[in-house]
Amino acid sequence: MLVSELVTNAVKHAPPESDGTIVLLLERDGGVVRVVVRDGGTHVDPDFADFDSPSDGHYGLFFVDTRADRWGFSIDGDKGFWFEMDI
Repeated sequence: MLVSELVTNAVKHAPPESDGTIVLLLERDGGVVRVVVRDGGTHVDPDFADFDSPSDGHYGLFFVDTRADRWGFSIDGDKGFWFEMDI
């Protein structure tokens, strides 16, 4: 469900990458699974992730926040959201 949330957000709220795609990366390193979803967006307001309950909006990211062991986003040339789960 967490993968579906990040992919849905990328499709619904951002333009695709320049080649028309949304990128989904799955990595496993030891006891950690990391999922990254990249799109062609260029901006994320860091304050949008400052929420305490689903009523603050961004219910899907609230869900990611409560279920993933770690999550975040980056804009270092590519906008991407990621989460990690310990297995």
